[in-house]
Amino acid sequence: MANTIAVNDTYVNDGIKQPALIRFAAKVVSYIFHPVFIPAMVTAVLLWLHPINKLLISDFNKPRIMAMVVLYTGFFPLVAVFLLWRLKFIPNIYLRTQKERIIPFVIAMFFFFWIYYVSRNLEAFPASLKQFLMGVFISSASALFANIFTKISMHGMAVGGMVGFSFIQQFADVHWQSSWSLTALFIAGVVCTARLLLKEHRPVDVYAGFFTGVLCQVAASFMVGV
Repeated sequence: MANTIAVNDTYVNDGIKQPALIRFAAKVVSYIFHPVFIPAMVTAVLLWLHPINKLLISDFNKPRIMAMVVLYTGFFPLVAVFLLWRLKFIPNIYLRTQKERIIPFVIAMFFFFWIYYVSRNLEAFPASLKQFLMGVFISSASALFANIFTKISMHGMAVGGMVGFSFIQQFADVHWQSSWSLTALFIAGVVCTARLLLKEHRPVDVYAGFFTGVLCQVAASFMVGV
């Protein structure tokens, strides 16, 4: 496999590129499992697949909870990045350098904290979802700090958080299905591999992102509990 070199905080291939089909597949995976989509995916499992939540949370509240999570963890952060690009605060929407990531990280932190803060006062939100949202906020704060030193992988951090949360629930919740944890682990492997194939990060940044995401969910489990 070809080595990578740093150019203006972006890591590029200095040798043979991956086949076009492989790169295309890696890009598709990166888009489908973009970090801003992961919270909505986890929320969907908790609301519509978890056997207890399916019974305890009304059909009226489920779409409301999902809408709140999508708005604050996905829609608003994406709109903020789009506006920053259109106002020429950043050169593009891909945030390929550490400098470009600073303002979007701060904005995302605000929205992630707000959805957790709101959820903690709403009984309709399951306790496990509140814990997960706290972990998402801690991850965003960790990403902002890590960004000072390196271009840590947000994809790695997002899927790492999903894996960490899944395995925490595996031990804490008797109704959690082991297949969900294994699926999360499989998705994480595919996503991290895709980011390595695209040469968007050094391998250490992908691994660091994954384990940071896991540790942030562990920290959230102690801070919030289930």
